[in-house]
Amino acid sequence: MIIKAYSKGLYSNWYFYAPDRVMFDCGEGAALYLRAGIFAIEKIFLSHGHIDHITGLPLLISLRQSTKGDNAKPLKIYYPRRDRSIALIRETVDRMMGSYVKYPLEWIPIEAGDRIELRKGRVCEAIEVVHPCDQPLGYRIIESRKRLKEVHVGKPGPEIAAMPEDEKFDYYDAKRFCYSGDTMPIDPREFEDADILIHDATFLKADDREGPTHCTLQEAFDLAHEARVKRLILAHISPRYEPCRVVGPLIEKAESHGLNYEWIPYHRVAEFA
Repeated sequence: MIIKAYSKGLYSNWYFYAPDRVMFDCGEGAALYLRAGIFAIEKIFLSHGHIDHITGLPLLISLRQSTKGDNAKPLKIYYPRRDRSIALIRETVDRMMGSYVKYPLEWIPIEAGDRIELRKGRVCEAIEVVHPCDQPLGYRIIESRKRLKEVHVGKPGPEIAAMPEDEKFDYYDAKRFCYSGDTMPIDPREFEDADILIHDATFLKADDREGPTHCTLQEAFDLAHEARVKRLILAHISPRYEPCRVVGPLIEKAESHGLNYEWIPYHRVAEFA
């Protein structure tokens, strides 16, 4: 399992990315569904303070203390620096559980452009997105990679092995995983060549949108196509649509764009290998 996720707009949204032990947002029910998996989480990255993205925090923080498991593991929560709603839930958690939580718990404010090291050669970078709230953020996990310089392709192995590292390799950043958070369309270059992109696709058509709030299915597909995303996972689909109404447009747009896509049905937790 690479990703375990639940996404139902207005109700609850959370996404656990197992390879790097990180969770993006923490809506209601996250701890209930992950169970002992909550001890695997080392970092939580919050996109914004709307209620469906943060209400799972108090229970998850509490259960990491009281449930059997390694409750000495530290937990770091990264959040938009100017988000007042997250500041309030942090204050509530501190008042309710401040002296009760025995493991190291840190709340770390960040801004677009900040990079947090996940492990050697891999960081999580915050990016600016467009949503009606205080300082909304999206995220992308970036891995430092190297490839043989084209000029050396086809040369004998011993000859290449004898070269200094900086002479034989080109170094580049690769986007392993991206999460848009709640957003209107942004510059596709933010997600260019991403291995995996979880993207807001709240509305089936633009007429259902009231104000600059969320992307439509068409906008999500257009952005992923232009960004040359390798694997698109559509999230935050509005529960106003019956699942049977969603499938047809998904297939139609995927075929027209030639994209490898999946979606998170709002009636169950989804797992992606």
